[in-house]
Amino acid sequence: MVDHRWVVLSLCMVWLLLGVGSCRPAGPAPRAAAAPASAPATTTTAPTTRYAAMTVNGNKIGYTKTTRSVDGGTVTTVLQYEENARRGSAVLTRRVVETAVETAAGEPLSLRSVETTAGRPKRTLECVIRDGKAHLKAVIGETTRTAAVDWTPGPLLPEGERLLRKRKGFAAGTTYTYRKLTGNPTRAPVVTVTVGRTGPVELIGRTAALTELKVRNRDAFGNVTDSTGYVDADGNELKFVMMRVGMTMATITCSRAHALGHNRLADVLKHPLPKCPAPLKGIAKARSATFTLTPTGGRKLVIPALAGQVVRTDAEGNVVVVVRRADMPRGATRPYKGADAAVRAAMQPTEYLQSKDKTVAALARAAVGTTKDAAVAARKIERFVRGYVINTDSVDYAPAAEVARNRRGDCTEYAVLTAAMLRSVGVPAQVVVGVVYAPRAWTQTDVLVPHAWVRAYVGDRWVGLDAALAGFDPGHIGLSAGDGAPESLAAVYATVGFFKVKAAKVNP
Repeated sequence: MVDHRWVVLSLCMVWLLLGVGSCRPAGPAPRAAAAPASAPATTTTAPTTRYAAMTVNGNKIGYTKTTRSVDGGTVTTVLQYEENARRGSAVLTRRVVETAVETAAGEPLSLRSVETTAGRPKRTLECVIRDGKAHLKAVIGETTRTAAVDWTPGPLLPEGERLLRKRKGFAAGTTYTYRKLTGNPTRAPVVTVTVGRTGPVELIGRTAALTELKVRNRDAFGNVTDSTGYVDADGNELKFVMMRVGMTMATITCSRAHALGHNRLADVLKHPLPKCPAPLKGIAKARSATFTLTPTGGRKLVIPALAGQVVRTDAEGNVVVVVRRADMPRGATRPYKGADAAVRAAMQPTEYLQSKDKTVAALARAAVGTTKDAAVAARKIERFVRGYVINTDSVDYAPAAEVARNRRGDCTEYAVLTAAMLRSVGVPAQVVVGVVYAPRAWTQTDVLVPHAWVRAYVGDRWVGLDAALAGFDPGHIGLSAGDGAPESLAAVYATVGFFKVKAAKVNP
């Protein structure tokens, strides 16, 4: 018999390893360092192209191709990349083409990203700066969304980043901060750069004198991702290294032949996960569980204190997390009419939780029927989504409207559809990302696996729901809760792989 939890969790790991969008996350920021006010006059020049290999733990999984061209006062940078991962015998492939257009001074004009992933809807994201506005357009499968937000100069694209590096210089110890435009400028990440040593750096097939840049990205959820870049004297990044879900991810400049050559794919099913010292028998029906986590790799381990999740640090520096299952109160009616502003916000439609979409709303009404009891409605929607969505080898993050139409996905799709349907019928809901205890995951046993689920506000409390698995239990450790934006996954990237499980137990 197939373990349903194992099947779903194996799919969840895929989107974590291949990533969502750019390899650098996104969020709001303080005032940024401005791009150079002016740049040397430019003329039309022939495009220059640079290739790089993408690796995971030394295994080549894909390539990037960066082309920069100058036409008068406009600089266009096209980044094309393809990445692959193996899930057992299946090879999962994602291709992205990002086109950034800037002035010669590094001022953003437009950004367009087109992503195609095997078995998933095509995704096109556009941001055009004109008339003091950032005009946004997102087309994901059959779903199209547009918006216009005020544009405040500051966020940078590749040419602006390169010019800023040159202007700040490469003296060791230099530190500066700016914002990076990754799409929606209201979610531009804060990027803090600290200049390190300059010296020989191994690339692929050669050694080059490069300057080390320690880079920290802070996103809208407060998640921090650290990486290291190596740039030449002209500010071009020739090597990039980061830890992601406990694996070393790198992009290294190389020859065209090597970049486009044979891949040695990393098997995501063999990735080592945080292991519990012993099986957590009875976790599915337990009232609470306690996990003692030890930070590794010199990283500070940050676990948020969510409702039903108590976090403390013991005398030895371990992070102790107690997760309690909240009872689902009966008698509370929908829609929620309380005064709590944060809870009320969890009923509004968002970019990924499209609760007012016609298909999502129709599914929610069909699932709930005439019941006014919020608890009953929540359970009905959880059961409906569990039977409605079909598990597939998803490596993307689809919005609720798309999931409602194509019915396919992994735990993230279960979560966004559940949350959107709950909001549609007046039950506040948020998507939670974190890790969950799995007695078996691929060839591993008793491990914590990246996962996504939902919490709903019923009566006077948040209650966990999990349509992808058999339901919420105390084996779920939340790392972030919010409106379902894929940037929330940065909480998983920044945590998994940087701790070990010292102890875990089911409480009596």
